[in-house]
Amino acid sequence: MRVNQCLQFGMVMFGITLFGCSSNRVSVTIPVEKIQDRMEIATMLEETNDQYFVSKALFDDLEASASKVSDNPADVEEFKSLLEELKKCKPEDEEQIKSITGKMAGCLEIPEKFQPPFVRDNKK
Repeated sequence: MRVNQCLQFGMVMFGITLFGCSSNRVSVTIPVEKIQDRMEIATMLEETNDQYFVSKALFDDLEASASKVSDNPADVEEFKSLLEELKKCKPEDEEQIKSITGKMAGCLEIPEKFQPPFVRDNKK
């Protein structure tokens, strides 16, 4: 696991523990495993957004994870459609890569309290 992913997982676990043990309980309707999967996808998208480059391995990871982005089928289909657009990008298409990865991050269904800044900034 990448350091960033470990930190995000730790933050999710801390948040669930903190809110789960407080007197003002917050119910999270999305299982922790799904939140973790989606946060890993967010990390991959943020790395792509920062690097302006999509390696074959990263593209394959995103493609394999596409069905996990949301419980909403429309979000999953939009993610897959944007993934196909991303596949056509060349490294010199920096602005297009940033735009597409931002839109893809907006498709991720992560409770607001657990959203990394990259996802929060790109929500619809």
